[in-house]
Amino acid sequence: SLLHNLECHSVVNGQQPFRSVPAAMWFALCTVSSVGYGDGYPITDLGRGVVSIMAVFGQLYVAMPVGVIAQTFESVWENRETILAIAKVRSAVLIRGIDGRIFASAVRHVDEDSSGTLDADECKALLNEILIVNLAVPTIESIVQLLSKDDDDSVDIKQLAAAVLSEAEYDVFVTASE
Repeated sequence: SLLHNLECHSVVNGQQPFRSVPAAMWFALCTVSSVGYGDGYPITDLGRGVVSIMAVFGQLYVAMPVGVIAQTFESVWENRETILAIAKVRSAVLIRGIDGRIFASAVRHVDEDSSGTLDADECKALLNEILIVNLAVPTIESIVQLLSKDDDDSVDIKQLAAAVLSEAEYDVFVTASE
């Protein structure tokens, strides 16, 4: 309605560019979304200033979420091999019928220092020797690095369990681990 009020007295070739508030709203929508049909345009300097600000804010409004989406995509793309390896482990756990209790027992067996975290060697023992997933050592290291909260080259056992167990089995795991 601001644009309509600014331009309501302007006339181009015998017609008002924004005959009504809905016409001004349609123009604003086209401007903010950067479609710009060109079926109307402001005539006054003040109207052009308002539309310029609308166009800039429209681009910023679109640019912010696009940047977040692009950054998330880049992160997932960068970690795709590791994410696929975690999916392979999850699938192996499901196929072998490993439930939360068995997983908790296996984790206790390989967690030699009872720290509640697994380093790459302990993860290798869990994944390749007990669960028999047969992942390459660099892949296991990348899983540990991806799931590690503190970049300390170890992964919390609950975080690993959450990544590879179903939600129901994770609850069983937590209960069995206590």
